[in-house]
Amino acid sequence: MKISSPLINRFLSLTSSLLLLLFSLSGIMDFIHGKVNFVLSGFASCLYFVAAILLILDFLNLEMAIVKKRVWIPFFFIGFAIKISPYVYIFAFAILKTIYDFCRLGGKFY
Repeated sequence: MKISSPLINRFLSLTSSLLLLLFSLSGIMDFIHGKVNFVLSGFASCLYFVAAILLILDFLNLEMAIVKKRVWIPFFFIGFAIKISPYVYIFAFAILKTIYDFCRLGGKFY
């Protein structure tokens, strides 16, 4: 029995765009209600929201220039970079501190 691949692709496309829309709305609501520690996280959620709307328009096969040029890609990846930047900073700081402590203690971890 062969499963229709275009149908599965359409379903996954719709599911991922709706999940991205819900995730962005959740981030926007957290920002509005002041439950965000990182201010740029609200901006990243707005970028995710734009990407989700463009993905839904792409799913609907609208013949718009902004949809056909895949403009959602930079919105998504810039939002992703902003969302993970605090964690990358903390991770890099922890590694640098470990290296500093290792050198300061003469090559011993204690």
